[in-house]
Amino acid sequence: MGGCCGQPDDQERQEELKEEQATQEIPTIDVVQNYKFGRTLGSGASCRVVQATNKNDAQIQVAIKIMDKERSITKKLYHREVNILEKLTPNVNKPHRGILPFMGHGEDNDSYYIVTRLLYGGELFDRIVSKEDEYKITEKVAVKLVCDMLQAVKYCHDNNIVHRDLKPENFVFANKRPDSDIVLIDYGCARIVKDDEVVDDVVGTAYYLAPELAAAALENYQKKGVKVSGKVGASSPRTGKILKAADVWSMGVIAYVMMTGRAPFRGRNNIAIFESSCIKPLIFPEKDARYHNKLKLSEHFKDFIRKALVKDPAKRISIEDAIRHPWVQGVDASDYRLNRDVIHYLRQFKYQTKLKKEITRVLAANMTDEPSQQVLRHFKRLDADGDGFLDLEELTFLLLDMGYVGHAAKGEAEKMIKHADKNQDGVVDFEEFKQVWYRKVLTTNDQYIHRVFDVFDDNGDGHIDSKELGQILFPEKYDDDQQPEEQAGQEEEQLNTEENDGTGDNEDNDGFLDTISRMIQEVDENGDGKIDFDEFKKAMKEDLDSGKWGIQNDDSGQYGGLIGPKIY
Repeated sequence: MGGCCGQPDDQERQEELKEEQATQEIPTIDVVQNYKFGRTLGSGASCRVVQATNKNDAQIQVAIKIMDKERSITKKLYHREVNILEKLTPNVNKPHRGILPFMGHGEDNDSYYIVTRLLYGGELFDRIVSKEDEYKITEKVAVKLVCDMLQAVKYCHDNNIVHRDLKPENFVFANKRPDSDIVLIDYGCARIVKDDEVVDDVVGTAYYLAPELAAAALENYQKKGVKVSGKVGASSPRTGKILKAADVWSMGVIAYVMMTGRAPFRGRNNIAIFESSCIKPLIFPEKDARYHNKLKLSEHFKDFIRKALVKDPAKRISIEDAIRHPWVQGVDASDYRLNRDVIHYLRQFKYQTKLKKEITRVLAANMTDEPSQQVLRHFKRLDADGDGFLDLEELTFLLLDMGYVGHAAKGEAEKMIKHADKNQDGVVDFEEFKQVWYRKVLTTNDQYIHRVFDVFDDNGDGHIDSKELGQILFPEKYDDDQQPEEQAGQEEEQLNTEENDGTGDNEDNDGFLDTISRMIQEVDENGDGKIDFDEFKKAMKEDLDSGKWGIQNDDSGQYGGLIGPKIY
């Protein structure tokens, strides 16, 4: 999982001091005094993002990231992100197109605050898979989106900023209009760098990580004693110029996924994905029999991908040439809607882990006193230093007591932390631990899976239908006086409550009923519109690499898994 949160060296301390001094030069605002806080849009172990309204002008809607000061790393990440956002938005009244508008920052005794404009148009892939005719995605529309995304990345590079975590969910639409701008968000992994500056840490998301970074990530695994194949050669120093080339690689992967519904380099876990990116040749799936509708990819598209996904960063197409490429400029782009199979696979990409994530969330939030106390006893037993957080060593001790051998215990502990640790600083709190505990139980305990199934199967007919699923996962949408369909009609929007950059992402354009329907579709193998026990059990077991179409996952709940530290 890499890391740049260890003991800092002198150079890193100097960089942190410079970032802190630069932040102090940016005017602060009294965030609590100026904004009325609203609903929570997302949360992590030491941070949450809320929707807020300016008290002097109700038309100004913002997203505010609230970062607790209790963790020392928060200060470093706060100063870094503020400096990057300020550099990208020098004029609040004239934000650059495609860049998340920064509107201010501040702090008080307990928290740091970062204020950005509220975006509510939804994520890139949500719109692509939408059933709304107004959001019809043709190749012409797709290349325009890629061009706009590349322009946003180029603006970052022109300001000596590398994003380092370019992926579909970090591009969202500013509003719901079909012609809405697409905006690059989430600068938690970004860095201000010079072209010749060497950066040692490795961050990003596995499927989108360039080979030169993947090689370094594999070396990090080896240093931790994790076995790798050894087929990938040693990594080279990563300069600012190389990191810019890595951003171009990530954009190539995004374009590939948009047009094919699958990632160009896949694997069972992060290590396999990294090795695939470094070693395996690029191929196009036009002849793959699993496409029921023949996949046709233009020569311009394939040429763009071949140039963007060159494994040697020195030979990779530049961001400027990528924007000027004939495919990105729309030469010979068709007016036909994207292949229906591609839309289907992208929908799987978005929803295949959603059911289990929602179930574990509900279980953790609604434990009865007895099991809750039992899990708390496990947590306190693990928390040897009593600081309220679990680190790798504390989790490893528990697993050794449970009978794991040394190397297996540490590996299993790393997996548990990876599942739970939302800000990737290597520790988890009790609320995070509850969810990962139930996720683990649902994956391994057949008897418990059966009990949970029976809870959902309210009428005892051996199936879970959409109403039964909705009543438990979204009880606030159901009451005694209204049918769920009536309530859904009254919902103007449903904001995404998953981890995000505070952009007010619309979880699903068709409302929560469509969300439930898609959850069922992803596990409903016989197509009867309901979930039987065998289908439910298979979904809980998380056999995500069983040959099922679409983007393969490493069960991290992210597309390939985040590498390196991050805070939300």
